Amino acid sequence: MTSPEQRDPRNTGVNCGGLYYQTQNGGRCGVCGDPVGGPFKHEIPGPNVKTYKQSETINVELVITAKHMGWHEFRICKNDDKTRVTHECMDKNLLVIPLKDGTTVTRIFEPDDGRFVSSTMYPFVGSGSTLVVPVKLPPNLTCDHCVFQWKWHCGNNWGPGGKGTGPQEEFFGCADIAIEGTAAPPTTTTLLPPLPTLEQPADQGHQMKMGCWFTSWAQHRPGRGQFLPADIDPALCTHIYYAFAKINYDGTR
Repeated sequence: MTSPEQRDPRNTGVNCGGLYYQTQNGGRCGVCGDPVGGPFKHEIPGPNVKTYKQSETINVELVITAKHMGWHEFRICKNDDKTRVTHECMDKNLLVIPLKDGTTVTRIFEPDDGRFVSSTMYPFVGSGSTLVVPVKLPPNLTCDHCVFQWKWHCGNNWGPGGKGTGPQEEFFGCADIAIEGTAAPPTTTTLLPPLPTLEQPADQGHQMKMGCWFTSWAQHRPGRGQFLPADIDPALCTHIYYAFAKINYDGTR
């Protein structure tokens, strides 16, 4: 894997210790292609070789030096003090491969049928044939340091069902990358039109009429029951009405 450039790029034989060793150990392999029993020299983190954007579709360039068929997959795992790079972590981020026809897959098979961005693999032209694969990074992952994993499960060995069946040789490549978050789109504030103003009635307070009745005999009541014209509040009563008891000339009421 030349883009992003894998650790120890000159070593094209990072194959889990070989088919026999891997088979004898239950098909297990180190995360970056080392023998499962070690040493794990390809798991030593290095400096980031590239920085990408969150959810970006990147072009992964594979240089294939032998026509071993099979399939390719890509994974990624954050590498920090809290997250250990393991196969379980990698499996959480099996990456999507968008094809030219608009479909997506997570595994590409050889031979290439022209669906990818670029390929000089088929017909095979010898050492250095390349396959460029579009790979979409996760939309929810950012990291200062991530490990990008390429896995190639070959299909060149013969098994009970013919060529490509049974245990197969596997190659791995790991690259150190960073993923930046995408900038949030600017927020747009939509101003709503003002609510219609209800026409308020004019202040009618000065036009209100408050009538206060005053009976003539109220001023003749004894004690607290007495009420005099001076007791009328002019701020409260706009009109004062006086009531007089009718007295007949014969002295009757």
